[in-house]
Amino acid sequence: MKSVLAGLFCLAGLGSAYGATSSLPLIDAHSQFDDDVPVARVLDVLARADVAKVILSARGQVTSATLSELGTANPECILPSVRTKSRSFDQNRSGYYRQLNEQFGNSAFKAMSEIIL
Repeated sequence: MKSVLAGLFCLAGLGSAYGATSSLPLIDAHSQFDDDVPVARVLDVLARADVAKVILSARGQVTSATLSELGTANPECILPSVRTKSRSFDQNRSGYYRQLNEQFGNSAFKAMSEIIL
């Protein structure tokens, strides 16, 4: 998450340095959210970087339910993304497919950041 925050700060600086205007929305097409940084901090950084929308996926201990709730509470800027990478995937556990199916069945999820083949 720290690298995501650093990247957004850089974008904020570039936007002002090059005279970017709000007529061209900034969309973060692949960010990941984990439990290292409070949700309020994520929202603050997005606003400061003038990010109009973010496709956000969960990492670490963040649950699909938490991400779904975050997207529902902030539909103007957060598009929850189906989580495709996890330890369950790496270890080929059946729980991975259950998690995928739960996300696919939840209308809050609007994107898929990565596809693992």
